[in-house]
Amino acid sequence: MASQTCQGPRLASALVVIALAVYAPICDAQSESDTDKGLRQLILDQARAMGDATLKGDFEALVDRLYPKVLETLGGRDKALQTMRETLKLMKAKGIEFKDYQFGEPGKIARGKLHLFSVVPETVVLSVPEGTLTQRSFLLAIRDNAGKDWFFLDGGTQPTDAIKQFVPDLPEDLKLPPRQKPVLTPKEP
Repeated sequence: MASQTCQGPRLASALVVIALAVYAPICDAQSESDTDKGLRQLILDQARAMGDATLKGDFEALVDRLYPKVLETLGGRDKALQTMRETLKLMKAKGIEFKDYQFGEPGKIARGKLHLFSVVPETVVLSVPEGTLTQRSFLLAIRDNAGKDWFFLDGGTQPTDAIKQFVPDLPEDLKLPPRQKPVLTPKEP
């Protein structure tokens, strides 16, 4: 009888160990999924803030969200701001205006050696003299592994090779969408 009593607690302990071994990975997977979901929401919020800044002409806020290596290529913050202001002035002179930015759900979080990445579908709507121009594109969201903020690179205007020059640790399994041609909806007569 004593040996059966002794085996009961051992069996119960073994079952607890087995249950924990099975349940812990499931909990970890859920936590990881919840973490990625939170990161994707932060990406979407910051992308929308960038789109709103563009529509308002708040180039300072827009420049703050640009991926630093892109900003460096543009000649730094002051030069980028000057270029954006001049471009907007030229666009307005030609009858071109930003009308809307829409963002889709960010894709899965991909991990590189130094960065986290996600692809954010983007639709830009412009008013042009001939009608409305709609461009489907994407932003590449980039965050340092230790950072909290996401920065963005306009992926739809650059070939994948150029993007990889900005972020060499771009994971191979992160599929970037193909570039698309803008669609013109003519004004109604």
